[in-house]
Amino acid sequence: MLWKIICIFALFIFVFILILRGMKGPAYHLDRIEVPIAVLLKRGYNGGFLIIYDTNTNYFLQFSKYISKPNDYGIEFCFSNTTWSSKFFYELIELCKHERMCYYISKKEDNTKDSIEFLNIVLEEMSNLLTTFQERSC
Repeated sequence: MLWKIICIFALFIFVFILILRGMKGPAYHLDRIEVPIAVLLKRGYNGGFLIIYDTNTNYFLQFSKYISKPNDYGIEFCFSNTTWSSKFFYELIELCKHERMCYYISKKEDNTKDSIEFLNIVLEEMSNLLTTFQERSC
């Protein structure tokens, strides 16, 4: 009887781990970033997001899908204002102002007392901003 209980418990743990791994979604390498962005654009819902983590640090980038109306949708780059990114966060805001780019600041509230600010930039405008930002940081 004890053997059956142990087997059922082990099976339960195995199924639970499979479900958790499935919830995280597939993992991609950074050199293939266009694949998950394309999936988000094609299949994602309004407000759907993609988070890219650096496994060695606490750094992350976030992309979000927006749908304004039928056939009017796109991807936004959402840059967080956290301890590691605050210097870049304010530099990116100034750069957006200087380049007259459309951007907005949003806050993500959670159950803790802290909230995270995000700088949201439409992805079409990001290529211009990245070129300018790289030129300034060199």
